[in-house]
Amino acid sequence: MSEEDKERKEPPAELEDEDSDDSEIESESDDLWRLGFVQPPEVPEALEARYFPSKVGGRPAWLDPSRLPTADQLKCKASPYGEECGKPLGFLMQIYAPVMDGPPEAFHRSLFVFCCRDSNCASKDGSVRVLRCQLPRKNPHYSYDPPDYPKPGAKITEVEDETPASARGEEKNVAPEDAAETQKKLADAVVVKKEGNEFFTSGNLDDALSKYASALELLGEGLRKAGPTEARQEYAKLRSNRAECFLQQKKFAEAAEECTAALEADANCAKAWFRRGKARFELAVAPGELP
Repeated sequence: MSEEDKERKEPPAELEDEDSDDSEIESESDDLWRLGFVQPPEVPEALEARYFPSKVGGRPAWLDPSRLPTADQLKCKASPYGEECGKPLGFLMQIYAPVMDGPPEAFHRSLFVFCCRDSNCASKDGSVRVLRCQLPRKNPHYSYDPPDYPKPGAKITEVEDETPASARGEEKNVAPEDAAETQKKLADAVVVKKEGNEFFTSGNLDDALSKYASALELLGEGLRKAGPTEARQEYAKLRSNRAECFLQQKKFAEAAEECTAALEADANCAKAWFRRGKARFELAVAPGELP
């Protein structure tokens, strides 16, 4: 097996399973969705073509600078008023999607998505264009070997004491003497939350909501923004669990509010983002129920 083949067959890194501790409930529809989040790069140079980026907005980082799309390829072909729109398509996103075990000419592959900015064209054929560009590993534009990705520079902090917060028994605004009490609250809340999960699994949504509310009382509202990371993550999971209960009860305004509270505590709570999206979608088709 050649070095190239070995590199191709190396499996991609797996994401950590956020539910490995059985801490969040799941609905059947959760398995049908996969969410990605857009965030600024730590190093802006990482969005240059030589690093084969996936990105949203800005300018395209063309994979093959010698083969650019024509002006006609980037025109809207939709006909919302009976005649072709003809306006230039706007760049939406690009995805680096190499073909594992694919043909040699597709060792590098990127997909570029363009769409018309005119809302009248949005639902019409021809308003979206996806262009594919691919290159073999040996090409005139990029090194045969993977690039050395840029590393973020040293981050400046305002912490005077260089001892890690976890070693001092504190994080955020939790003083060392309060750390033990916080950990006890957290442990007690987890026990009550698991009781709520059992009610949810058996279909008893009202009792599940009550248990989650009791667990939140144990944590206290003060930990939502100022508590240690672990406590804020637990708070977010409890709120997200309540949101799922409300979704199943078709109480969409309450579900959206629970998700917003969850995200205030932990902006990385993926299920809160997803469930709030579902709730707001339902509220959008029933304007009278908007909170």
